[in-house]
Amino acid sequence: MSAEILKQIEAIDTKIKTHTLEKTRLEQLIRGLKQKRDDLKSIYNRKIADEQESWEVWIDEFPWSEKIKEVLVKTFGLQEFREHQLAAINATLSKKDLILLMPTGGGKSLCYQLPAMIESGLTLVISPLIALMDDQINKLRNLGIIAYKMATGEAAETKKNVYGYLNKKIGPPIKLLYISPEMLAKSKKLVSALQTCHKARNLNRIAIDEVHCCSEWGHDFRPDYRYLGLLKNLFEGVPLIGLTATATAFVLNDVREILEIPAAIVVKAPFDRSNLCYKIMSKPSKFNECIQLLNEIITDFQNSSGIIYAISIKECEDIAKALREIKIVQE
Repeated sequence: MSAEILKQIEAIDTKIKTHTLEKTRLEQLIRGLKQKRDDLKSIYNRKIADEQESWEVWIDEFPWSEKIKEVLVKTFGLQEFREHQLAAINATLSKKDLILLMPTGGGKSLCYQLPAMIESGLTLVISPLIALMDDQINKLRNLGIIAYKMATGEAAETKKNVYGYLNKKIGPPIKLLYISPEMLAKSKKLVSALQTCHKARNLNRIAIDEVHCCSEWGHDFRPDYRYLGLLKNLFEGVPLIGLTATATAFVLNDVREILEIPAAIVVKAPFDRSNLCYKIMSKPSKFNECIQLLNEIITDFQNSSGIIYAISIKECEDIAKALREIKIVQE
């Protein structure tokens, strides 16, 4: 009797070993197939993206062309669009996903602020810094545009207005709502309210400022930006517009994959600024020689303003002190 039980145990062990080997082979096969799929997906996404690189088609006339020109002048006090702004605005108003690469000061913000004024409903803006949000909100409110931000510690009145509009469309008709990626990742209440807004067809687009922060290859990676890969699932059909002044082609492709917008149109404004002159000079090894060189540069541009960068607070203080001592800068 005991021998029979032992044989059954051995038979089961043999089957377990056989199935374990089969499982290992299947797992290896699955991993290989997944890797091949991901490689093909990346190639496909890049090819689709390359086909979308042309932006010239987006400067034609559209049903809203007269309206955006009117808003540009009457609301924003501007007489004409800067290069590539019009293409970006037309693309996002056409409900296309878009990545806009434009130098600092090139007017990226207008490319989602102006469309927000064309349509009824809300534009959600995801931005990495509270100070940047406050600066933009102040400027918008000075133009008579209703804009809010949701961050930790916001006033009860602000929360009441925001949630009232998102959930029930009561209160001030908010055109732009600014939030941080961390707020979106951690506040279930806010996400739920935004989904309610979306179901009511009141969420027009989502703008992602400093979109290069999504990529670990970007110079300013923010982990919570990874959460933004869920936006297309959370808010189906809502177009995204990602904005950055600093992103390589590799980072742009990475961002498109992270945000699941492989067919996003890419608009790249030129970085050459006709009003800027670039000159590279060797930095002297000795501190006193550096100060002398700065003295010469500042003397050549006496009636101009400028910025001196240093790698530490102490070095900034030492340079400022040295320049004050030779009366180059004032207290």
